[in-house]
Amino acid sequence: MFVRKNILDRNKTKQIVSDYLSKPIVVFLRKTKITPNHLTISGVIISAISATMISQNFLIYGGLILLLSGFFDLLDGEMARTNKQTSKYGALLDSICDRIGEILIFIGILVYFHSKNYDMIHNLFILTSVASSSLVSYARSKAESLNIKCTIGIMTRAERIVILVIGIIFEEFFANSIFYCLLLITSLSIITFSQRISLIKSTLKILDE
Repeated sequence: MFVRKNILDRNKTKQIVSDYLSKPIVVFLRKTKITPNHLTISGVIISAISATMISQNFLIYGGLILLLSGFFDLLDGEMARTNKQTSKYGALLDSICDRIGEILIFIGILVYFHSKNYDMIHNLFILTSVASSSLVSYARSKAESLNIKCTIGIMTRAERIVILVIGIIFEEFFANSIFYCLLLITSLSIITFSQRISLIKSTLKILDE
């Protein structure tokens, strides 16, 4: 019940953002030569700028720019669907760029932690966040290769971005905010991975009957 409500709330939020923000921008971009793939690559570049800001201790700027990169991630998919420009290559590029963007942000956080002389446990939770997030993405990718839709879970990319943005901005005022957000991402990503594995297992069991 909780998972279903979570999915409904997430879809409702995406629909609101789509109707009032991304769709008007897509309508404007339709008049240009910009493609969804251009937006996807731009998102990675923006993530790199955000990571640089974070590593140099410009946390508020880094957090806001990271939020912008997340919006570009939403915008490229909206544009592809609206303009009927979806493709397998576009989906592959989007997935790869998402991973690269997240890795860049975690590297930026790692450099920031090093500059603050934080202990090893802080660095450890960067690693666990990367690993657990990758498992969530891998479970979905593997499910889709088996023709199983697998988008359930309480910690998807959108939630990770929002939590990181909050942690990065709040770090400016409250020490260890990023660390606690990494702890949250790790914990909820493990739960999400378990949810997805459970879904895949139950679906395959039904298909095999």
